[in-house]
Amino acid sequence: MERAIKEYLEEVQSDVSALVYSDGEGASFEDKFTEYCTEILESVGKSEGARILSYVYPNKTGGIDWKINGYCLKDHFVENNITKYETLDLYITYFNKDFYGNNVTQLEYNKGISYIKKFINSALKRHIDYIDKSNTELIELIRIIGSQGKNLDRINVYYLLNGISKHEKENLEINGININIQNWDLTRLFEIKRSNKQHEPIELDLEKIMDEKTGLPCLEVPVIDETYSCFLAIVPGKLLANLYKEYSNELLESNVRAFLGQAGKYNKGIRDTIRNKPQMFLPYNNGITATAENVETKKIGETLYITKLNDFQIVNGGQTTASLYYT
Repeated sequence: MERAIKEYLEEVQSDVSALVYSDGEGASFEDKFTEYCTEILESVGKSEGARILSYVYPNKTGGIDWKINGYCLKDHFVENNITKYETLDLYITYFNKDFYGNNVTQLEYNKGISYIKKFINSALKRHIDYIDKSNTELIELIRIIGSQGKNLDRINVYYLLNGISKHEKENLEINGININIQNWDLTRLFEIKRSNKQHEPIELDLEKIMDEKTGLPCLEVPVIDETYSCFLAIVPGKLLANLYKEYSNELLESNVRAFLGQAGKYNKGIRDTIRNKPQMFLPYNNGITATAENVETKKIGETLYITKLNDFQIVNGGQTTASLYYT
């Protein structure tokens, strides 16, 4: 495995260098590493249409006040002829040209987080009005964040590192907006390449994320076929809403229907039940069907609990899940 990772590091370094030299004089290694990573994220459905937009704003001592490496605005809707967005993806890059695969220290890691947090906070509060007018794309991005911040359901921060990070992802809140920070270091990029999958598997530890900390009570259906097992459970609506909050449409990649919004008759009925008759949601709703590549269970007394799900996907009930979140 160590040899495979080492070969991958050399491959990444070679690919990034090739991107730089193909663009000619003035191309940035950091920008090209960012581009390399965003293409991988797009290939596994993590992002779509990311734009490289590098800007470093200095502080008074010559250091960095805030920084950004790229962005993507998505999940839009039109209101009063104005396009509004629900999700903002931001990219911040840690890049060490001389040492691919080095261990990123806590100090170095925290710097990158502080740079992007300062950008988000300043943009939301409309405190950034000192950008050169020639940088029209950045000015427009800052304008959209400042004017539409209240509409954003989530901001995803993709922390791209050409080193090895031991730091777990973080969930923050700025001005009432959820900030989901995802770390994408070379180890994680390598795992994507090695698995050769079209998406990054969603792994759920239900003992950690459920309020009871015991997992999800369930019944195991008698064996129908030796190739799979089947479980029946009553899933808390709060759990589904929180999963959609974190993973959005990644939960529904196996679902042929995307969420159609709240306007349709079907979704309006779901919304009204959640708001006005939440106790009737179970008998009124058909429930959801989900798959997982692997399911771990444990028994406490006479009750069976699902504790872990690997590669969790909702294959029927995406509209229900999204409606729970949005309502």
